[in-house]
Amino acid sequence: TQSGRFYETVVVAPFVPTAGSQQPQQQQQGHDAGGPSRGYQLLLRKYPIRTPGKQVLVVPTRSLALAVAAEWEWLPKGKPAPHMMPLMALAATAIDQPKERSKVLEHLLKYVHTDGACIRYEPGTLERRQAAMFDPLLLWARQRLGWSLATSDSIFGTHQDEATVAAVEAWLQGLNRWHLAAAEQLITASKSVVIAAALLYGRINVAHAVAAARIEEEFQLEDWGMVEAGHDLDIADARSRIGAPAVFVRLLALP
Repeated sequence: TQSGRFYETVVVAPFVPTAGSQQPQQQQQGHDAGGPSRGYQLLLRKYPIRTPGKQVLVVPTRSLALAVAAEWEWLPKGKPAPHMMPLMALAATAIDQPKERSKVLEHLLKYVHTDGACIRYEPGTLERRQAAMFDPLLLWARQRLGWSLATSDSIFGTHQDEATVAAVEAWLQGLNRWHLAAAEQLITASKSVVIAAALLYGRINVAHAVAAARIEEEFQLEDWGMVEAGHDLDIADARSRIGAPAVFVRLLALP
């Protein structure tokens, strides 16, 4: 086998639960309105790939299965390498749910009051760039999602009204486990519910989302310059952590 792997290639096969068989966890639990009763599994030889939580890896669409299989194909030694497998990591998170759903939602709701799209710098060049970048997204969020988010230049963040917080919570509650896994990574990576939602709905693309998430850092780099093996790695990490969930969600929408 190539590079010492015990398998030649990764096989994508339909998964059909049989009577009496233990169905994968992601198909047993609630909050999965978009989850399949069937899906696609990945096999190394005859052995099904499993998640860190020991669940059989079954994903809803063949497109996503093929993309995850490609990550396994690129592994030089055939051993999982999380930094090389962002789609596999998201799928495993959706299946295993290592944190209680209620805890995830509670954590993500905290970003409503500290959303990077709402916190502005003192008047000046950066503040004008923030307004140009974020005001259209806040208008979109109000019109599309009913989020009337207020902006603030306070170092303590913003205070959003109860109706807005409730609207964001309702949106998060409506996400199935697959989309919630993507949203969680997007929100924490961009520090913004607005940026995450705009990307998930296709209002902006990945490059736009990365630029929005890094607007303050990029402004500082203009004055201080880039530190090699520092800032460049931060940029690469942001692209990966924001880009992977966007691809993940698009693959969920394909057959």
